[in-house]
Amino acid sequence: METFLLVLKISGLVLLGILAFLLLMLLLIVFVPYRYRLSASKKDGFGAEAKVSWLLHMVTVRLIYDAGVNLRVKFLCFCIYDKKKKKEKAEKKAAREAAKAEKAAAKKKKKPAGEELKEAENEELFEENEIKNGHIFENKKEEPGKDTAEKEPEEKEKDTGSGRDKESRKKAGKIPAGKRLEGALDAVLELPGKIEEKLEEGVEGLFDKIDEVIDLIDYYERLLSSQGTEKLLETVKKHVIKILKAMKPTRFDGELELSDDDPGTVAKVYEYYALALPFISKIKGRVRVNAQQGDKSFVFRAVIKGRLLLFPVAVHGAALFFNKKLKLFIKKLKREE
Repeated sequence: METFLLVLKISGLVLLGILAFLLLMLLLIVFVPYRYRLSASKKDGFGAEAKVSWLLHMVTVRLIYDAGVNLRVKFLCFCIYDKKKKKEKAEKKAAREAAKAEKAAAKKKKKPAGEELKEAENEELFEENEIKNGHIFENKKEEPGKDTAEKEPEEKEKDTGSGRDKESRKKAGKIPAGKRLEGALDAVLELPGKIEEKLEEGVEGLFDKIDEVIDLIDYYERLLSSQGTEKLLETVKKHVIKILKAMKPTRFDGELELSDDDPGTVAKVYEYYALALPFISKIKGRVRVNAQQGDKSFVFRAVIKGRLLLFPVAVHGAALFFNKKLKLFIKKLKREE
C-alpha cells in the first residue's frame, strides 16, 4: 500500500511539474514581447530582410530576399530550418540519382567482347543445325504486280466517285446572284431597326443601373446614420488603435543618397523630406538625406525596429472578433441585393 501511494505521489508531482512548465511557457508566449526588425537597401541590387526574435533571441525567424526568397528558423545556436540549404540538398540528391541512373544505363548498353563473340557463335551453330535438319529460312517478298494491280482500279473508282460528289455538292451549294442581292438589301433595310432596339435596351439598362446605385447609396446612408452605428464605429476605432499601439515601431534609421542631372528633382526630394519631418521626429532614430546634382544614381537604406506585445493584440482582436453587433453590421454591409 505504501509503494502504491508513493507511485501516486511521484506521478502527481510529475504531472504538476508538466502543468507548471506549460503554464510558464504560455505566460512567456503571451507577455514576453516579440522584437522585429525590417530592413531594405538598394545599391547594386535590391535586398530586404524581416527578422522576428523572441526571449533574448532564443528563437529567431528570418525572411531574406536577395535574388530569391529564403526562410531561416533558429533555436538558440541550432538552425532548425533553412529553405536555401534544403533546396540545395534536394538538387544535389537529384543530380546524384541522375548520375547513378546514367551509369547503370551505360553498363547495360556496354557488353564485354567475349559475350558478343559467344552470341555470334551460338547464332551460327543454330543456323547450321537448322539447315542439317532440313529447315530452310526464306524471306518471302511480296510480288509487286499483283496487289497493286488489283488496288489501282478500286482507288480510281473511289476517286472518280468522290469527284462527282464534290461537283454535285458545289452545284447544290451555289446561291444565285439575284437572291444574294435581295438578302443584302433586306439586311441593310433591317439595320436601322436593329440599331434603334439596341439603343433602347442600352438606355433602359443605364437607367436601371442609376436606380440601383441610388438605392445602394440610400441604403448605406440609412445604415450608417442608424442608432448604435456611431458607437460601434467608435469602439472598433479604439480597439484598432490599441492593436496598432501594441505593435508600433520604436526606431527608424534611414539613409538616402540621390544624384540627378535635373535640379528640379533634387529640390523635390528636399521638399518631401521637409514635409515628412513632423512624422519622422516622433519616432526615435536617425534619417539622413543627401541629394545633389550630377550623374544619375540612387542609393537608400532603411531599418525599422519595434516590438509586438501579443497580450493586448490578442485581447483587442478577440473583442472585435466576438462582437455580435460588429458581425451583424458586416452582414448588413455584405447583404445580397
